Amino acid sequence: MNTEMEWKNYEQSADLLKALAHPVRLCIVHRLAMGACSNVSCLEQSLGIRDYEVLPGHLLRIYSSLDA
Repeated sequence: MNTEMEWKNYEQSADLLKALAHPVRLCIVHRLAMGACSNVSCLEQSLGIRDYEVLPGHLLRIYSSLDA
């Protein structure tokens, strides 16, 4: 049987996978990992995002899944 700590790890992993399950968020992580972009302006331009509230929302969702 799994311990409570193991379940917490599974829940954290599931939360991260849920955050990455959105195509824009997956693209954000890919661009950051490849070093293609290192700031919000670059990400907005490379993703073609014109609404200045959209990208911060996606970044917050990614960040909050890592902070669990």
